[in-house]
Amino acid sequence: MLSFVFSGLGCAFAALCYAEFAAMIPLAGSAYTYAYATLGEIFAWIIGWDLTLEYAMGPARFLPAGQITSSSF
Repeated sequence: MLSFVFSGLGCAFAALCYAEFAAMIPLAGSAYTYAYATLGEIFAWIIGWDLTLEYAMGPARFLPAGQITSSSF
């Protein structure tokens, strides 16, 4: 039970840090914009492609499970 309390506090502090960053860069709403404003264009480009690959490859790990259940009918 105590571990859930500590996890909740950690999440709350992470949310406060994210809110502080959002207040410093009002146009920011994504990791790409934060990287562009703080690290520069090349790092933002790398993070942008990383996000694109993550969103493209993320659902692929659920594909085999979907094929197994659909073929069992």
